Amino acid sequence: MYEKSKLSYSTLISGLFIALETCPLAASDSSNSSHYTPACVANDQYIVISQSADAVGDRIVARRKSTHEAKASCKINNDPGDYIVARAGEAKYIIGLIQNFLVLDQGTGPSGRRLSIVNLSTQRQIWSSIYAEEPKIVDRNIKFIKYLREGNKKICSNFSEIVSQNWTPLYVVPAEISLPDLTFRTLAKPSCIGGQ
Repeated sequence: MYEKSKLSYSTLISGLFIALETCPLAASDSSNSSHYTPACVANDQYIVISQSADAVGDRIVARRKSTHEAKASCKINNDPGDYIVARAGEAKYIIGLIQNFLVLDQGTGPSGRRLSIVNLSTQRQIWSSIYAEEPKIVDRNIKFIKYLREGNKKICSNFSEIVSQNWTPLYVVPAEISLPDLTFRTLAKPSCIGGQ
């Protein structure tokens, strides 16, 4: 996706992703194409269902877990209380779920993708930033390469090398944001990498 920076990102390599569990599509779910099987991510509070569509991005629905199995199952039934996080065509995808925080990726191309956090309790997006390399979830921290701006000769010592390889110079910084307090911190000095 991107040419790697010469900085060491060893702290960014080890990551823990919450695995998406593939679930069968309910026969009664007439609002979705039968050839797109939903996937679920869940914890003790919420279940979040994502389903691919013919448009960019997944349809994403979140609901509180219930003791009633049908209500907590991996189906998109438009149940009362369901929170529609994203509709097909909005180019949003699930990265992970931490407590009541849903971490999303948004974008249609390799560059200028957006990392965002949605508080499922309040049903609101509470934070977002443009990133340059795929985010990783490590415990309750989201580690990512934050895009600052397009690089130039003044700030990029490797500008000529990046441009000669037909890449766009991106001025970035390794960073992390912690949940639930949304503490943001940088992990190293900014540098330039090549992107598309």
